[in-house]
Amino acid sequence: MRIFLKIIKWISIVFFLIIVFGVSYVRFTRMLDNSFGGNEDSSYADLETQFQYEDIYFKIDSSATLHGVLFTPDSAAIIATIYHHLGQGLTANYTK
Repeated sequence: MRIFLKIIKWISIVFFLIIVFGVSYVRFTRMLDNSFGGNEDSSYADLETQFQYEDIYFKIDSSATLHGVLFTPDSAAIIATIYHHLGQGLTANYTK
């Protein structure tokens, strides 16, 4: 009986580790990004606002384009524009 419980314990541990490492591998290699993030409708909603803004499009990959909106304030000068690159951190472009 003791040997049977030890076998069950080790099978459970190995199974749990396979699941953890499998999920970690899929997550960190980003192998399923196109499957879950794919969107056939690439049209953008029209932005309607009373504030001044500028549309910005970034071609990231052959199948991915980022769309951003930069609001420009009326009362203050623009100090910087901050871009967030998915998985690669931030880039700040300072204007002087």
